[in-house]
Amino acid sequence: MKVLITGSPGTGKTSVVNELSAKGYAAFGPEDMGINKYFDSAAKKFVSRPAPPIDHARYWSSWDIPKLKDLLASRKLVFIADHNSMQPRYYDLFDKIIVLTADNDTLRYRLLHRDSNPNDYGKHPDELKHVMSYNSGLAKKLLEAPGAVEVDASKLLSEVVDEILSVVKD
Repeated sequence: MKVLITGSPGTGKTSVVNELSAKGYAAFGPEDMGINKYFDSAAKKFVSRPAPPIDHARYWSSWDIPKLKDLLASRKLVFIADHNSMQPRYYDLFDKIIVLTADNDTLRYRLLHRDSNPNDYGKHPDELKHVMSYNSGLAKKLLEAPGAVEVDASKLLSEVVDEILSVVKD
């Protein structure tokens, strides 16, 4: 089974991956996979990760699809945790889509205090403002994905992971 875990920055995707990995599951976040890339719409080419704050009107995040397909084919059960601009184009690569959701107060706190995420996205005031402005709309849009299942990520991490595992086992 191929599972995409997605949601706004700060919903806990990296923490979920770390917990699933600790339990012995094949779980990968964007930094683990080496598949993320950014398209610079002004330069009309792919570039390395832009420096913060990221201008999302200019830079679109995407995946290196051949690398993603190889990763998904490498195991029977694979969890991929990420969110990027182009992911709806690739929902058909996944058997389940888990959407982590949380209210803005929870996200704000997590983003400002995060230390487990290597890229620190959301700590810059412009990025934080960006996340706060689109969080609820993004959650609604992600939940429109075929077969998407919402998991309330404001709960304890252990409860979130248990719920994800129960969804996958159903």
